[in-house]
Amino acid sequence: PFGSDDVMQPDRLSVQMAHIIDKPEVGICGGNIEMIHADGSLYPEEIQGRDIPSRRMDFEDVFLERKIYVPAPTMLIRREALEKVGGFNPEIRLEDLYIQLKMTHAGYVIDVLNHLCARYRKHSSNSYKNVRFMTESILRIYQDYSDHPDYEKVRCRFLNSMLSKASKKDRWLAEELLSQLPFH
Repeated sequence: PFGSDDVMQPDRLSVQMAHIIDKPEVGICGGNIEMIHADGSLYPEEIQGRDIPSRRMDFEDVFLERKIYVPAPTMLIRREALEKVGGFNPEIRLEDLYIQLKMTHAGYVIDVLNHLCARYRKHSSNSYKNVRFMTESILRIYQDYSDHPDYEKVRCRFLNSMLSKASKKDRWLAEELLSQLPFH
């Protein structure tokens, strides 16, 4: 899921392929990113994500957000694993989280390397800035795992997070999200 406005590092594929070649359990390999403005200039050093430690993630790590996420523009997906899990769902446009959960749920792991793999361009039309799209997409993805014992906790934590974002931008969406949260 590499965005057309992002920039791939020249050695990215060779580094990731060398890592996964003898690790059939790795369904996805990712890496670190640098954030750039729409014009290509770098974001300030203190908010860069280029030196996050390597990590291995399983389903619980992804679903429960126990480890730092895999930046989408760095995801290298093993074709054999992708075919084995049935590929992408064309009805789900937020493919990165969807495929991470689907692959790890099937028993594959995600290895994220401490290696700069891409430059991620942040601008006004990034998908994550569309709070309604993100909310609806992620809730739809999480629904596939509603039988997980922590599903309701994950769902509510996510709704709280999106409520915070929506409250600053979209009052009507904020009210919708608030109505979906249980009161304790």
